[in-house]
Amino acid sequence: MPSWLVIWMFRFARGERWRKATSQEKRSGAGLFLLVAVLFIVTELATHFGRAQLGFVMRATPLQLWLWMTLLIAVMVFGMAFWARHVCARTSSILAVIAWAVLISLVVYFEWL
Repeated sequence: MPSWLVIWMFRFARGERWRKATSQEKRSGAGLFLLVAVLFIVTELATHFGRAQLGFVMRATPLQLWLWMTLLIAVMVFGMAFWARHVCARTSSILAVIAWAVLISLVVYFEWL
């Protein structure tokens, strides 16, 4: 069982009260909801249109892959923090719903048709 689930169940069993999310937490959550959809869209488009560019992954050493992934994750974390600081949660949520709708339509179009 995942440790976060055990901690959640223990806190729930003890009767700990839940607190409402702060505005910063709401903005971060909405930004993460948007970021995940955008990353899936980029992945879907890259796998559909960029089959020839996958040569880098095949030729790269483990150190190069680790460095690129570390750089990508750092850019994502700082980009999301910047986004959450300057964009309200409602705007992020609206854009996230649009992005998820685009993602679902891409999956249906590319994979199922």
